[in-house]
Amino acid sequence: MQNRLYLISWLALIVSVSFFVVGVLNSDWVRMEKGYYIMVILWAGFSIFFAIKFSFDREDGKQIGSAYIVGGWTSSLLAIGWGMVSVYNTTWELYLKGYFWGMTLFICFVIYVLSIEYRKREGSQAEQTYQESFSTDSYLHKTED
Repeated sequence: MQNRLYLISWLALIVSVSFFVVGVLNSDWVRMEKGYYIMVILWAGFSIFFAIKFSFDREDGKQIGSAYIVGGWTSSLLAIGWGMVSVYNTTWELYLKGYFWGMTLFICFVIYVLSIEYRKREGSQAEQTYQESFSTDSYLHKTED
């Protein structure tokens, strides 16, 4: 069940980013404006992923400085705020503004879900490696080259 959720989340991310990029590239905006809005959504997505990853790593006892966590969340809020102000100041029709922000929020939410799933998988793999390295069977079956 968990693998299906993980795959569905990745599929949702790929499809939503694809729809967003196709929508932006098919618009009648100048090329610089298209690149600007694509970069805003990429900035928001990556900063959300790293803010969540740094927060969970710190909870796990890894030494993560406060500057990384504060920087990640600040960057996330700046990216979303910057994009909101940019879209608010455009001369687009309301449905275009809604399309842009609906896709942006959906992509950010899917990245949030994927970062939590990534963290869970990373933790379970570390736990398996830890248990395998200290099991008595692993010492008995080791062969030296």
